[in-house]
Amino acid sequence: MPVDPSKPWDLSDAEAPAATAALSVDDISETYATAIAQATRTINASSRKAVAAWHRLAEDDTSNPIGVERMFAELPAALRSETDDALLGLDQSLQALENHHVTQLLQHDSRGDANLRWLVDHHLAGVQPGEAAAKLVELAHDPNFASFLAGPAGRALADHYGLKNVSFREAALAALSTDGNERQRKHGKALARLGAVKHAVGLARGGRNLALERIALRPERRPSGAR
Repeated sequence: MPVDPSKPWDLSDAEAPAATAALSVDDISETYATAIAQATRTINASSRKAVAAWHRLAEDDTSNPIGVERMFAELPAALRSETDDALLGLDQSLQALENHHVTQLLQHDSRGDANLRWLVDHHLAGVQPGEAAAKLVELAHDPNFASFLAGPAGRALADHYGLKNVSFREAALAALSTDGNERQRKHGKALARLGAVKHAVGLARGGRNLALERIALRPERRPSGAR
């Protein structure tokens, strides 16, 4: 059944389950993904409930107008109260989940650093200073050197060659996501799907804000007894 695009909370609920499940590849990521899914559901349910309550009040032409106006006025504060903490938790869980996948991808065993440094120096032998950046980025795309160059060693080499604003992190992430070990590839695949989760979360956030706009309005009241 098609989802009404004017109801972003429904769109978010349709997208979030599969998107968050795709980010769960170990116990830690499962914990964060579950928290994101739960917070998203909470926000969407609250937005949906607030808009439904507004419509019920808008159609109520029998209750005391003063009481109805009071209930209208209470809707925005109630929606914020139900969703502010969930929105904050979403931001924190998303950042923690992304950091976890990146950390797992770039996890490095430093026991082989001396040999790796010798190999890097070997590759750089005879390279002109102006060509060092390109060569190091090329090496960072090699899974054998990726995690080594993404860490302190890469920063030290960049400083040694006077390379400003050069980072090997993105090259390393790309290399290990496709050509790393099985664990790294799982985290790389999950990291690549983070955008889908951020889209579902964005819909939930946008839906909450849209709901706040809608429930701040006042309907035109029919005169008492009018049909």
